[in-house]
Amino acid sequence: MDEDEVVFSLNGLERGRFRIQGCQKVELNLPLLEGRTDVYQRWLINSTGTILTPEVYAADRGFQSLDQGQFDRAEEVFGACGASVLIKKEMLEDVGLFEDKFFMYYEDVDLFWRARLRGWQIMYEPRSVVRHIHCGSSQEWSPLFTYHVLRNRLLMILRGGVAFLGVQILA
Repeated sequence: MDEDEVVFSLNGLERGRFRIQGCQKVELNLPLLEGRTDVYQRWLINSTGTILTPEVYAADRGFQSLDQGQFDRAEEVFGACGASVLIKKEMLEDVGLFEDKFFMYYEDVDLFWRARLRGWQIMYEPRSVVRHIHCGSSQEWSPLFTYHVLRNRLLMILRGGVAFLGVQILA
């Protein structure tokens, strides 16, 4: 193992490796998240990074698609799902931590938007896989989910003001 590599293991078995790249502005590797969506335990992609639409809605790249190798290349993405990320301490010192006011939903988008405004790049690493159940903290489209998603999206836009409008959106 290289000194710039972190190994993630579960029950003693290696499940993935994260490489921290030497370039100062490439400091985050995020995993391919897979979510169980039916009783047959069929594994589908939950997220291979966050995308931001022109209407300023966040979405999980690859959501609910079968992994057929379409995300097998490491590449820059807009942001990462907060369920599992590896973030350099220097980035958090530069941009700040997750905003407590969000509680759930959009807190990760807010963090990575602030990071991008400060010049940080967010990288997707396909060799890192984490199991994740989508909406594990609530139920999708429930009143709790809808309230926090809509509220936090607006809060994120208001917090960033016009500076957010200048961010290049990666599709």
